[in-house]
Amino acid sequence: MNVYQMYAHNGHQVGFWIVRDSWGNTLARVIEIEGATAGHKLPGRAPYHGNPRVLADFYSTSGKLLSQRSEVSCPGTYAYDLVQPSPELLAAMGFSVELPTAQPAAPAAVPPAASPAEAVPAATTFPYQDIRAHVEQGEWSVAQAFEVLKKLPKPWETAEWKAKRQDVLKDQCEGCGSQEPPLVLLNRQLPLSYPDVKTQVRNSILAELGRSVFDNITDEQAAAVMRSEKRQACPTCGIINIRSRKSMKPTFLCGRNHGFEQPVELDYYPIPKTTDRAKALQAAKNYLASVQLQAVLKANDEAVSRFALLESLAQSAEYVKMEAVTTLCRPCHYRARAEGIANKEWKLPLVPLISRFVFS
Repeated sequence: MNVYQMYAHNGHQVGFWIVRDSWGNTLARVIEIEGATAGHKLPGRAPYHGNPRVLADFYSTSGKLLSQRSEVSCPGTYAYDLVQPSPELLAAMGFSVELPTAQPAAPAAVPPAASPAEAVPAATTFPYQDIRAHVEQGEWSVAQAFEVLKKLPKPWETAEWKAKRQDVLKDQCEGCGSQEPPLVLLNRQLPLSYPDVKTQVRNSILAELGRSVFDNITDEQAAAVMRSEKRQACPTCGIINIRSRKSMKPTFLCGRNHGFEQPVELDYYPIPKTTDRAKALQAAKNYLASVQLQAVLKANDEAVSRFALLESLAQSAEYVKMEAVTTLCRPCHYRARAEGIANKEWKLPLVPLISRFVFS
């Protein structure tokens, strides 16, 4: 929980503050303390003892106003700081303050011994490396690994992540030097998801095998799958888009304005809609190559899925270390995202992947 003091345009402190979560969402805004409303210049610490009257507006994390000018009961005999509220006041308002030194929350119950999740250390909040080791050693299948991954919380929802975020978050923007809150962390590298990695691997395999598979298909093999029909066509350009005229000469005219008296009969190939046999052979070879490549991918889907999962887990393990992060203010963060300077995703190197798989 982050609490920020507010400033008026003239630089003087004003008598209210706001409570934000670690993502910068406003949760509460104090608008009045003992009759002193926002906008009035007040000392940093007011001698309010006992049970001061505090009015505040409360918001949901999505920004929706939940209640307006709600009175907060603040029992006790301590003074309330108008610039930086005390933990007691936050607790009275219903907010739990999480300090950077807070211990990570206990993980969920470990599945029974028969489940793969038993091998994940109970104290590990981000067990990506452990899961990867089990898959790499052949102890778990891809499906078993996903059973464990589905039960894990999102990294940014854990106490360990929030504590680490407070440790790496700097006091000023690394872009412009501003100290005005809220400051946010920008991850310069986002891990690729499992489907994205798998797509890259499949595309790389197709790129490597595509040319050799295509070159090995003969004209006879391509001709065997070609379908043709006799159609009337233009004798000049060979297109079948022709029309006849009753009162004008020449009698026939094609779509390219070639005039002629008598059309010719040619073999028309519906795929790829041409009378050119060479183009039809090319299309047939592409079709046969596609069928063969899809068969290769299907036969090796398990190996490709395993490789994609291992790569995705390795990237996730690096991501939670928070080593590729930059502290930015909101304007700099917006510019960095808009200009594509940061949040670059990992890309698999364009190196031969054939040796990683046994193709059938």
